[in-house]
This record gives sequence, C-alpha cells and structure tokens, in this order.
Amino acid sequence: MNLHRVGKQPLLRKAVKQSNHDGANVPLSLKDHAEQPLYMLVALWCLQQDDWLDRQQISAAFSITERRASFLISYIQRHAERINCLTRKVKKAPTGRYRQQLKVQHVRLEDIDPKTAAVRQSKFKTSLYAERQENWRYILSRQASDVK
Repeated sequence: MNLHRVGKQPLLRKAVKQSNHDGANVPLSLKDHAEQPLYMLVALWCLQQDDWLDRQQISAAFSITERRASFLISYIQRHAERINCLTRKVKKAPTGRYRQQLKVQHVRLEDIDPKTAAVRQSKFKTSLYAERQENWRYILSRQASDVK
C-alpha cells in the first residue's frame, strides 16, 4: 500500500496481484482496512456513505473504470454471506436507460463458516431467479416500437 498525493488530497494506492487489472485508490477513511480485497473496500465505503450509489460514484472514489465498478457491484451482490445490500434500478433522465444502484447495509469482516455461506448462497440464487423472471416479464410485456 503506497501513500501518494493527488492535488491536495493524500490517497492510498492499492496494488493488485492480477496483471490484467490496474490498481485502485483507496479513500483515507478506509486505511484501517486497506489490506482487504477491493470488493470489501468498496462495500465498506458504500456503507460509510449510507446512500444509494452507482458505478460512476464508485469509479470516481476509487479511480477505477466504470466498467470495473460495475463488475464490483455485481460481485458485491453475489457475496451475500459477507455483505448485506439492497439494489435498485433507476431510470436516468437524459438517456432513459436504467442504472443499477447499490446501498450497503452491513459488512461482515470476520471469517465465514462454509456451511452458513452455502445456505445464504442458495437463498440468494432463489431471489436472483425470481428477479430475473420479473425482468423477463417486464421485457416481454413492453410493446414493440415501430421499426422503419
């Protein structure tokens, strides 16, 4: 972990082990947890913000690409045994496209019992299946636009 300055703000720089990923800046409020994986740091930061956050805000806070921030949001959702979070889709005004937002309610830093994790994972898969069904219902219920 390296400490460097960007403008007036000192930042921690998190190095990564994978050669296909760049590092990330870690906000100083997370310096006590700097050795945690990046998804846990993002979850802890979201918990500190206590608000709905999207990939653009995560990207700006950690100096990573929006695409990587989007992957981290998905990864956080899949780790229900360690991170309790809510997600929602919000329509953005100029484009009319939906953006996924995340609100973290609790982050568990201690180690997880594998049996408990398996039970929570199966509950998550069930809820994910129901959400996918609802998304398909929405897509199929929309009227086709006139294509010329």
